[in-house]
Amino acid sequence: MSRSFSVSTIYMAALILLVISLPLSQFTMSIATYIMVALWFAWDWKAAELKENFKESSWSKGFANAVNYLFQKSVSGVKARSIAFYKNKPALVFSLLFFVRIIWLVNTTDFSYALRDLRVTLPLLFFALLFSSVPKVNQRQFHLLLYFYLAALLVASLIGFYILLQNNYTDIREISPFIAPIRMGLNLTFGIFILLYFVLKESLFSFVLRILFGLTALWFLIFLNYMESLTSIIIFVLIGLGILVYQVFHSGTKFIKTLLVLLILLIPSALYFIVKNEVIRDTTPPDILQSTLAQQTTLGHPYTFDKNMGVEDGKYVGLYLCIPELKKAWNERSTFSFSGKDKLNQQLSQTLIRYLTSKNLRKDSAGVAALTRADIRRIEEGVANYNYVVHPGFHSRLLKIITGYDVYKKTGNASGSSVMQRWIYLKASLKIINHYFWTGVGTGDVHEAFAHEFSEMNTGLKKQYMHLAHNQFLESFVAFGIFGFLIFLLALFYPPVALHSFRNHYFAVFYTIMLLSMFSDNTLETPDGAFLFAFFSSLLLFGSEQKPADNQVTV
Repeated sequence: MSRSFSVSTIYMAALILLVISLPLSQFTMSIATYIMVALWFAWDWKAAELKENFKESSWSKGFANAVNYLFQKSVSGVKARSIAFYKNKPALVFSLLFFVRIIWLVNTTDFSYALRDLRVTLPLLFFALLFSSVPKVNQRQFHLLLYFYLAALLVASLIGFYILLQNNYTDIREISPFIAPIRMGLNLTFGIFILLYFVLKESLFSFVLRILFGLTALWFLIFLNYMESLTSIIIFVLIGLGILVYQVFHSGTKFIKTLLVLLILLIPSALYFIVKNEVIRDTTPPDILQSTLAQQTTLGHPYTFDKNMGVEDGKYVGLYLCIPELKKAWNERSTFSFSGKDKLNQQLSQTLIRYLTSKNLRKDSAGVAALTRADIRRIEEGVANYNYVVHPGFHSRLLKIITGYDVYKKTGNASGSSVMQRWIYLKASLKIINHYFWTGVGTGDVHEAFAHEFSEMNTGLKKQYMHLAHNQFLESFVAFGIFGFLIFLLALFYPPVALHSFRNHYFAVFYTIMLLSMFSDNTLETPDGAFLFAFFSSLLLFGSEQKPADNQVTV
């Protein structure tokens, strides 16, 4: 067995397994990493030299010599690769993203949480160490990794679409079954920009392949809409506008410059008017004269009309309401009591009334009779709007934001809206930072600090929504204080600046995606987020050869 096969080939196979796993499996992410750890120790082993050590008079002596050979080679190799890592200043600084957590154990009391955090963020150290101390992957190998990564994204999105078509889910997040939806969205966004670069800038591909890549990029964008991945869509738009601005200053003709400027103005303007019109449509019901409405149900019971119950999807929730008839009809169709709670611990009666409104059904026995078995199950699960699961996308996401804001404005409770929850998390973060500005709360005490602050603020948040900052920058400030936060920023920005990495399209796009995501999520505190960031950042910074033609941040 040649060294090339025993190390380089296995190493490349492990890299391929990892890029496939990023959108498909946290388990095989770990398996691929374990393989690379083993290879890092065994990088200098050579089959021919190992065989020579077995050539002894006795099997036991040959075995002992072989073990000694492997040990000596491992020790000398680890020493050489550790020195290479130590001498690579950008890689060493990048690893501070992990080591800052070690330092701030000094004021930690909850070591159980701290150890979990260290385990999750260990890839930040390992991949910087690995890619800065072993031979870089060449351009052909790098493109091979991208092909497998894009194929895995396509498979994950098609599986998600199949789940969507089955129409057997209660939360749109279920169409990302392998990793968290927000991380799936980040993967897809990076995939879109890779594909666009393949289409517009790479000279390797035929016209037919470019068409296929373009269609795949379009599909990824469509799937982002199905996922209601608002963060990723916003990131996509911002980076797209940034690239257009860059092109304005680097385009050679006035016609192209003018066209690009028009696009830069048109895109945000169009988005503004689309969102504005959607909000108006969803919050402004038509003028209705009560005297023109039917006053009785088909069974002869009187309707009540209450416009103060709010608006759902552009319709008054309190129209055509007959509670006695509604209660009786519901209790005949479900084991969940009309007067009780749904599975999300919401008042089931309110969930039912909102759901019927979204289907444009009256709140009486006829309305309940028109519900399918799937509708009944969704209401029991806590789905309050038919469109949330049957017509997912931008409109549904906007409905959720509007409803959540309306509830928060009326009650002060943000449990029903992730957007409003982030507002609560922001206020809690700033309060904690104010208390622990210099020292931070410590690596392991972040969760306890937020729990205490939520209690002090009396937010009314349900326990399952009492998360951390949902902002990597704020969360780092909370944990490490001002000095640790500055170390965090140094570790983020010094390596790419020192290596001029923002000149490379792949790195510039990926790193910008991840940095923007950190404003709305604690990206590095979850296994799939830490792996995604650590792997591609380290690979693009330290582990891959970049040809000169790639050093253009263009699409």
